[in-house]
Amino acid sequence: MNTTNANDMVLKELARLRADLEASLELQRANEDRLRATQRRLKATWAACFSVVLCGLYVAASPTAQAQFGITLASLNARLSIVENKTAPMTYDSAGKLLTISGANVMIIDGTGATLSTSGLGNLQIGYNQLRGGTSDLRTGSHNLILGDRNNYTSFGGIVSGFTNELTGAYAGIVGGYANYARGESSAVLGGLLNEANATYASVSGGAQNRANAEASTVSGGAQNTASNYAASVSGGVTNTASGFYSSVSGGQSRSATGFFNWAAGTYSSAN
Repeated sequence: MNTTNANDMVLKELARLRADLEASLELQRANEDRLRATQRRLKATWAACFSVVLCGLYVAASPTAQAQFGITLASLNARLSIVENKTAPMTYDSAGKLLTISGANVMIIDGTGATLSTSGLGNLQIGYNQLRGGTSDLRTGSHNLILGDRNNYTSFGGIVSGFTNELTGAYAGIVGGYANYARGESSAVLGGLLNEANATYASVSGGAQNRANAEASTVSGGAQNTASNYAASVSGGVTNTASGFYSSVSGGQSRSATGFFNWAAGTYSSAN
């Protein structure tokens, strides 16, 4: 390699080093600019915080400021006392995760001014009450107590518990069971499977596929029994029917009490 070529290479290397140095200096200047901007923002933030503190002290100490903003230590103490008084009945045990309300009532309302409401609000739900899915979820009732899962409620003032039960009567109740219906006003189903209380004051205590279809009628148990007249009753058995006024079937299979005050049980009846 001759001397000229060697000098050219040295000059090129020096030029590259100079370019790298200028780039580094430019980057340093940019970083310094960002640092100064950050410092300015921090100073502005601290100044704002300090101003807020000063304003707070001014308001607290200055009668003029207190009068202007309506804030005084006395008013703050009064507000705190109100909060303490309102929450006094409540205590919380963090170890046992228990919230206690002592010496007070709990009122849950939907805000409409009447119990007779179907706003879907004002209910007390204990548990998740899992959805059924699709269009079969009907939960428009108000002021009900709801427990269990997949239960529907479309009226007010009732209780529904258990699994996949349906409460549509006002002031009605379903205590438990599966796929039961309380459709009549003030009707009740205590439990069982696929039971229906379809009239006012009607009730089914248990069993399966029993129906109380008339006012004040009742079915106590058994399966596929029907009480279909005023105050008629079926106590048990299978496929029995009390269709007379104040009639009664105590048990047996496929027995009927069709007349006023008739009674039937097993192989016996008041008509025999």
